[in-house]
Amino acid sequence: MNDVSSIVAADDAFLADVHDGLSRAKKVLPCRWLYDERGSDLFEAITRLDEYYPTRVETTILRGCSREIADFAGEAPVLIEYGSGAGVKTELVLGALRAPVGYVPIDVAEEYLVQSARRI
Repeated sequence: MNDVSSIVAADDAFLADVHDGLSRAKKVLPCRWLYDERGSDLFEAITRLDEYYPTRVETTILRGCSREIADFAGEAPVLIEYGSGAGVKTELVLGALRAPVGYVPIDVAEEYLVQSARRI
């Protein structure tokens, strides 16, 4: 797909999601439309709030289990991560892996994804 056709496809998908979501009794919009660069920055800020504990719990688990994860992955693994976000927790796992040969981050926010992947 060229740039114009992919923009039109995204616009059509957005329009369809908005029409469907706002036509329901309980209004809803898919979160994928909220995760542009600004939305991703906002989510990262939310994860640092005292009230938002999942990131702290996940980080604690990864710190405690990174060696076990590395042992399970073996030599020269490729890490594929769905919902990679800023990749902060990813670095804990990558740091424990033995000679990783690749990292494939996957996220809905393209620009944020590219920035995080380059940083890592």
